[in-house]
Amino acid sequence: MNTFKKLFFKSFLLIFILFFCIECLFWSFEKFQGGNDLKHIYNYSGPFRKELDHTLGYSIIPNTEINATLTVIANGEEHLCYEDITYQSDSKGRRISTNQDFNSSKHALFFGCSFMFGVGLSNEHTLASNFQKHSANDFKSYNYAQSGHCAAQMLLKLRDPLMFDDIEKKNGCAVYLFINGHLKRSSGLYSFIKWYPWYPIFSISGSELQGPFYWLSGNHPFKYKLKLRQLLDEYSHTGRYLNKHFLDTCLSNEESILTNIKMVEESYSLYKKYFPDNPFIVLNWTRSGAKGELKEFFEKEYTVRGIHFFTPEKLPDKAMSFIHHYDDHPSRYETDWIANQLHEFIKALPHSK
Repeated sequence: MNTFKKLFFKSFLLIFILFFCIECLFWSFEKFQGGNDLKHIYNYSGPFRKELDHTLGYSIIPNTEINATLTVIANGEEHLCYEDITYQSDSKGRRISTNQDFNSSKHALFFGCSFMFGVGLSNEHTLASNFQKHSANDFKSYNYAQSGHCAAQMLLKLRDPLMFDDIEKKNGCAVYLFINGHLKRSSGLYSFIKWYPWYPIFSISGSELQGPFYWLSGNHPFKYKLKLRQLLDEYSHTGRYLNKHFLDTCLSNEESILTNIKMVEESYSLYKKYFPDNPFIVLNWTRSGAKGELKEFFEKEYTVRGIHFFTPEKLPDKAMSFIHHYDDHPSRYETDWIANQLHEFIKALPHSK
C-alpha cells in the first residue's frame, strides 16, 4: 500500500511539474509575442454602437454621427492611420451613403463587415457610395454592413421586414461582401463571444440551418464547449494558446463553410420575398476572400442556388489597397476600383433590371 501511495505521489508530482513547465513555457511565449503585437487605439467622439443587441450581438445606433480616429503603436512608435473620419447612420442604423437626394430607378443593398461598412473611410468613399457613383445614381445604395459582422447578421436583418420597408424601388440587387474571417465568426468564435456574448451562432444539421444560438441564453448545443474555452482562457496560458490556434470555434472548418453557404442561401430567399427577380451577389474580396479549391467550391455551390459569385481583379498597386501600412482595411482607391468592377458585373447580368 505504501508503495502504491509513493508511486501515486511521484506520478502526481511529475504531472504537476510537467504542467507547470508547460505553463511557464506558454507564459514566456505569450509575453514575448505580446511585446511584438500592434496596439490599436480607437478614439470616437461619441457612442455609435449598441453594445448589447440581443439579436445581432451589437448594432449601430440609428440617427447617429461621430468622428473616428485610429492610432497604432508599433515598436514604441505611434502611427496615425486615420483621423476625424465621420460615420453617420440613418433611421434604420445603416451607414449613410452620399448623394441620396435623387430619383434612382433601382436599389442596391450591401451587407458584410468592416470592409463593406468602410472603416476609416468617409461616407463618399465607401464601396456602397462608390457603386452608386459608378452607376451614375441609377442605383441608390443602402449600407447594412457593420464591423465584425458576417452572413449571420445579414440573415437576421433580412428576417426583419421593417429593415427594408422604406425602400421604394423594387428593382435592384443585393451584395454580400465575403472574407475568409466570416467563416469563424458565426461558428462560436470565442474571441468574439467573450466580448460580445449575444453574438449569434449558427450551425447546420443535415440540410437544415440551426440557430441563432446565444451564449448567454444557456440553452444551445455549444454550452459546454464555450464554457471549456472560457475556463481555458481565464486560468491558463496554455489554454489561451489552445483557444487561439486550435479550439477557436465550436464548428469544424467544413461545418463552418457549409453553414455559411446555408445562411447566404436563406438570405437570398428572404431578399426574393421583398424584391422578386433581382440578382443576389456574393462579392469575394480579392485580397482576403476565398482562393483555390475553396473559391471553386463556393462558385459551384452558389451557382446551383441561383446566387452569383464574383471575384474582382486586384488593384494593380498593392500598396494603395490599404488605409495604412498598419491597417489592412480597404483604402478609398481599392473600394473605388472594386465598386466599378462590381457595377460592370451586375450591369452585364442577363436578368439585371
